[in-house]
Amino acid sequence: MNYLRFFLLQAIRVLPPVFCSLPSFGQEMLEDSLLLKEVVVLGIDAEKYIPGGKLETFRTDSLPVQSLTQSLQQFPVYFIEYGAAGQLASINLRGLGASRTSLLWNGIEINSFTLGQSDFNLIPAKATDEISMQWGSGASLFGNGALGGSVNLRSRPRFEEGQTITLQQGIASFGNYQTQVEHGWSGQCWNLKTKAYYQSAENNFPYALGDSTVRQRNAAYLNYGLVQDVYFRPSQRHLFSLNFWYNYNDREVQPNRNDLTSDDELIDDNFRVLGSWLYSGRNTTGELSLGFTRDDQRFNGSRVLTSRWFGAYQLEWRPGDQLFFKGGINLNHLRPNVDAYDHGISETRNDLFASGVWQPSTRLRVGVNLRQPMVEGNLKPFSPSVSAEWVIMEMEKAELKGQAEVSRSFRLPTLNDRYWIPGGNLDLRSELSWNQEVGLKFAADGKRMAYEGNLNYFRHDVDDWIIWLPGGRGVDDEGQPISFWFPDNVRQVLAQGFELQSIWTFQPENDDFHWRLKSNVSYTRSQNKSSFRANDRSLNKQLPYTPLWMANAQLQGQIRNWRITVTGIYTGKRYRDASNELSPLPAYTLAHVNLSRQIRWGNFEYLLSAALNNVFNERYESFENRAMPGRNYAFNFQFNYKF
Repeated sequence: MNYLRFFLLQAIRVLPPVFCSLPSFGQEMLEDSLLLKEVVVLGIDAEKYIPGGKLETFRTDSLPVQSLTQSLQQFPVYFIEYGAAGQLASINLRGLGASRTSLLWNGIEINSFTLGQSDFNLIPAKATDEISMQWGSGASLFGNGALGGSVNLRSRPRFEEGQTITLQQGIASFGNYQTQVEHGWSGQCWNLKTKAYYQSAENNFPYALGDSTVRQRNAAYLNYGLVQDVYFRPSQRHLFSLNFWYNYNDREVQPNRNDLTSDDELIDDNFRVLGSWLYSGRNTTGELSLGFTRDDQRFNGSRVLTSRWFGAYQLEWRPGDQLFFKGGINLNHLRPNVDAYDHGISETRNDLFASGVWQPSTRLRVGVNLRQPMVEGNLKPFSPSVSAEWVIMEMEKAELKGQAEVSRSFRLPTLNDRYWIPGGNLDLRSELSWNQEVGLKFAADGKRMAYEGNLNYFRHDVDDWIIWLPGGRGVDDEGQPISFWFPDNVRQVLAQGFELQSIWTFQPENDDFHWRLKSNVSYTRSQNKSSFRANDRSLNKQLPYTPLWMANAQLQGQIRNWRITVTGIYTGKRYRDASNELSPLPAYTLAHVNLSRQIRWGNFEYLLSAALNNVFNERYESFENRAMPGRNYAFNFQFNYKF
């Protein structure tokens, strides 16, 4: 009988049981058996391998139905918005442009492979559970294009929380409506989450045109989608997940303010699915992922379709509490179907990576990351990074830390850069960037007041910057001469500056009231440092649509179940051309106020909110000649019920 008991114990410890109750059943049967040490499934958190890195993470539970652009504007991040809500919005992080910020979904890069960037207005923030934003070079950790930073959208499982239903309904100015329904169920082993969302807007706001006022036309949009997450945890060692995301967006492309007749239409159809198996042992954690994405875009009937199969495996080894290692491989197989490409094109991209973090004491952490990308079996630029965080001063309720990072990043040419006809250039080199960053982080916690501050200096030296140039010559299918634009590695760009963040939190003796003030200031000097022709007047000039100064502040106060939030956003002037000779778009300041009330009644929870945006009716442009709405309102109702 003792042999049988020993065999059953080992089987329970090693094999993932089919039924959730099996581990406890086995322990109840073996009354005199040894207690098993609890094993918790651990995810492989990539950010811990960049100690000292600048990182912000927040959950989306309490957010209204809004785009990813709106959610990230609480940070000093500039979005080039080509009009009102639902129009194209491209990120410009640290002055390096949209294609040098990586957007990931559960670890998969979802930037467009044809353009190399993402439209952040296409993505509802609540399609995901958690948003993580990392500033600074991350190509050694996250892969292609993460020169200025990365944004990671994550789905997170929750077990043993029962059943919940959430309904959100929003209404705003200019025919703007948002609806989201969410159902979640979680037990000991299963977690099922379903989200369905719908957004639409007429965007028929008034704007000034000369001495008169006209209403914006041809700027409506429609967006809807479905998210399904399934998690199965048969034991504390194993977690199986299946994540599905379908997103559809149909919009009229907002014309410039002088064009009242344009009727361009852009349709995006995105399908993403990912399956993963996470295994956690005593000192190791392994994760195997397989996925598929399909991005279909149609502009006035012209089609851009990209399908991608994805596979990845990573293994983390923890030889001790102070030492972590991680290694793995990413595999991507791309099949584009683009009207402007030759037929039958496909491309395989692989990445080998390894990381380590060492914490010899509570006062020091050091991280090293290595990545070797390959395209069609050919090695591309090796990408290493070294970062550290150390305690400079430590007192009872205050701490000062130093942070530093040195890295090399890369960005592969896009599919359009290589295969577009006419003009595509198969001989393009990858962009390379040497990056340095140093910072100080201070935290103090008083009896009623707490403060956190972070000051960073960054420098990115980018070589072989790819731009499209006029001057190409060729012949069409009928033998007639044509001219066209073509891409080339002709620029060197230096982007440097600083970022300052401060957070004040006040909690008086009356626990019913507290307030929080968060502010950010950034200065970014992003210049062209090369001249590829004799009359190039862009040398040492600020890159277009890169503000030198940005700042924002958010004051949030809460009295019992009432909350008021006042937000101010300052955006400095932006040049419209590479030579900085045209008059820049003027600086502007936006102010927003939001008032909300939370009500709990048994298992019911209600959240009511009202917002007044652009309080002072500021007239401004994010992109030249694209009108933006003035003062506007938004109301949101959220209902939660927990069974």
